[in-house]
Amino acid sequence: MGDRALKDIFYSHYSHFHRQRSALSLGGILLLGLGGVSGCNSAPLSPAASPSPMQTLLPSTKPTMAVQPNATPSPTLVPIATPYASPTPNPVEPSPLMPSASPILYSTEGIEKSAFSGQIFDDTHKPLNDVQIRLRSLNELVPFGAETVALNGQYVFNNIPSGILVEITASKPGFATRRRMEVAKSSFRGPDVNSRYDFGTNGGSAMYSAAYNALTDKPEVIRVTPARNGAGISPKTDFNLFFSEPMDRRSVEESFTVRSFKNNKLSVDNTMNKFPSEQGFKYTLNGKDANTHFGSPHFYEISNGTPIYDSSAFNITWNADDTQVTFQFKPGLSLPTDKTPELAPHYQVAFKPFTNKNLTLRDKTGVERQEKHFKLTDGDFEEAYQFQVKEDLQAPSLQAARWAGFYGQMPTLLLQYSEPMLLKTYSLNIAGGMADEPPSCKQAPAGFPGAKACTASKAAENYQVKVRAPSGSLSYQGTWANLGGEASYASWDASFRTIVLSTQTPQPTFISGAQVEITANPEVVEPAGNPISNSQTPLTVLIP
Repeated sequence: MGDRALKDIFYSHYSHFHRQRSALSLGGILLLGLGGVSGCNSAPLSPAASPSPMQTLLPSTKPTMAVQPNATPSPTLVPIATPYASPTPNPVEPSPLMPSASPILYSTEGIEKSAFSGQIFDDTHKPLNDVQIRLRSLNELVPFGAETVALNGQYVFNNIPSGILVEITASKPGFATRRRMEVAKSSFRGPDVNSRYDFGTNGGSAMYSAAYNALTDKPEVIRVTPARNGAGISPKTDFNLFFSEPMDRRSVEESFTVRSFKNNKLSVDNTMNKFPSEQGFKYTLNGKDANTHFGSPHFYEISNGTPIYDSSAFNITWNADDTQVTFQFKPGLSLPTDKTPELAPHYQVAFKPFTNKNLTLRDKTGVERQEKHFKLTDGDFEEAYQFQVKEDLQAPSLQAARWAGFYGQMPTLLLQYSEPMLLKTYSLNIAGGMADEPPSCKQAPAGFPGAKACTASKAAENYQVKVRAPSGSLSYQGTWANLGGEASYASWDASFRTIVLSTQTPQPTFISGAQVEITANPEVVEPAGNPISNSQTPLTVLIP
């Protein structure tokens, strides 16, 4: 097929596109190809032939349409986005005043095009030089891409297919990358003031860009897990933070904190059956929804929430170049949650220590950011981000009991639960009995730390004991408390799964060969408020 035939096919397809161009942004028309892109100090070159160096031409080179060399009966015209010079038998250093050889080109005169420009500023409102600007179509039916370099803080793109959604990316080594999405507007009627897309401002009007779109060399968090505004997050989740550049580890680790984000009354702390409007009501977790900007609920500042964990609660690992850190809970620790989905807490991550007001993060070169550390959206910077944990519906169980021996003549037993029965956070202990009033003591697997009512001796009432002599006769039946006993969390078990049953007086019924049966009060709960599942199934211990 000759060049003339290819040209006729192209214009017949384009005429159809031109009549229906209003539907292009919806992907209703299949555009076979558009080309001819020029940016500031860049212009189309010949098709890619690897390997060969990229050429840079004067912006006055006329934009053109390129046809693929091996055209089929239905030819596809492709845009020359980041072209490369064609190889020659004897490579010659290109001259900035002379364009390289080109394939067969056709005029784009009459084709509706878009042109736009912009300025690039840093966060001190100064123009930024040598910034790489990349353009790509977000319309999958119109694949398109181009790039240029902003000189003296300015860039220009010409001959962009109009009506398509494009992503504009500005990047420079040592600076955080910025992106914005825009619809390429037609320039058929001449330059459009609305076709200027800046990154940052000169300190004055924000007509063409928000100030937070400026490029900055200050470090920032660019991605996180769990996700910002995430829901249904595991209470045992790891925290992964990705930074815009290599970080000073110490500045990150010393200021990382997790707080409660909203006021919340947990089931395990709700035995008073009071409502928030009643006198004496207290929330388990305190918080305040972050201040909002322009009515949006998603631009978070640090709330005055209950301190939950700082970095001491985690095992911390970094990747090789110090751009990613992972905080993984130490054994026995997790975020407090609830058995009721509506009561599952919200939490907030911030770089705000519990003990001081030093909010400074530093990169490897010492450049500091002292506020608004998170840039997780195309919107403004944020002081923090929040998420909600998933409810816990898993009931705990008593897994084992064993004889621990005599201390003097006083017997000691150890009980093992299937999961932690106490969560020890930075500012709160969360467990059955935390309301510290007589009704709540029935929920306590052990004495609540610092309690006045739900003490270790009171918690011992929650364990029923039978002692049978070696002959099989019943020598004791009653609560562990009636033996002068106590129920305490094992100090050596950081997971708080082990309960120590001890007595303060000698017990002559506990002799070698005797058998001890233990059951628990069915009201005993774990930190999420779930009662134990096998409370009435006896655990048997044989005294050696």
